[in-house]
Amino acid sequence: MKHITIPGTSLSFPRVAASFAPPSTDYTETETYYLLDAYLEAGGVFLDTANVYGRWFPGGKPLNELWMGRYFARRKNRHKFLLDSKGGAFDPWNKGVVRVNAPCIRADLENSLSNLKTDYLDYYWVHVDCPQTPVEEILEVLNEEKKAGKIRHFGCSNWSAQRIEQAQNYAARHHLEGFTANQSMKNLACPNLQAVWDDGMTYISSELEKLHREKAFPLFAYTAAARGYFSLFDQPAFLSSDVYRSPRTLFENPTTRKRAQAVRKLANETGWDPSQIALAYLYHQPYPTVPVIGVQSVRDICNVLVAMELPLTPNMICQIAQRGEAQP
Repeated sequence: MKHITIPGTSLSFPRVAASFAPPSTDYTETETYYLLDAYLEAGGVFLDTANVYGRWFPGGKPLNELWMGRYFARRKNRHKFLLDSKGGAFDPWNKGVVRVNAPCIRADLENSLSNLKTDYLDYYWVHVDCPQTPVEEILEVLNEEKKAGKIRHFGCSNWSAQRIEQAQNYAARHHLEGFTANQSMKNLACPNLQAVWDDGMTYISSELEKLHREKAFPLFAYTAAARGYFSLFDQPAFLSSDVYRSPRTLFENPTTRKRAQAVRKLANETGWDPSQIALAYLYHQPYPTVPVIGVQSVRDICNVLVAMELPLTPNMICQIAQRGEAQP
């Protein structure tokens, strides 16, 4: 598996980060463990989670971190992974309370360490932003936790380019570690921005694109496969079935459909899978990019391994990434 070194850190990341959903009606806990084992066997070592994942279900528990902690306890292999988490997100049951501040970030980190049954995280993300919270408050607490050995490095998620630059400038002036990467939604689709915002996410802006390109600032691109849109868009019931509600709501529009048709044409010409082509697009960005994928099957793991090697040409990229504005 190909790796990427994040400037300003001692970490060499595989060029894919994986998020695994907790056991559900589709998989038992043991079956989900085997899926994570397969990811590790394939060379995947970077695991992505967050303290808020699962808290939207009744009971408000951090289900994703809790099952991963049980996995590490059973397999005794925490040391084999690069493990991250995120803190400071809004409470799904009380969204009016701002949690992007030093006390909440510190509390979320402590809870994540307990849930994951570990005493440190390799990477930590400030999950969302609150422009009213001074960047110095956020950076000071992150540097304190790094000095205490609880996190090795940190980044931001769902922040604007302006706020990232403010944070980086403060860190440089005060000789602190700043953000070493950003996590935002990016994929080959053209997003329906209101739907993205309603779902509590952000799509990479033109200002962020410029920052990443000019600073060679690494991007961890979540929803990298656009919820499977490029393999699903031409299914007979795609526009009506609730099964496809998520990719349809987030990405169905004339621009995305036109791109999907171009991907399908390329797939027919080359024999490549549409999902592999969509992921390969991210490996051909003009700045360091690591797709963050949600793994639900061994096929998802195989797709990203193939995507790393697909020889997309500049002409192919122009064909599939046809221009279009994000949909309001």
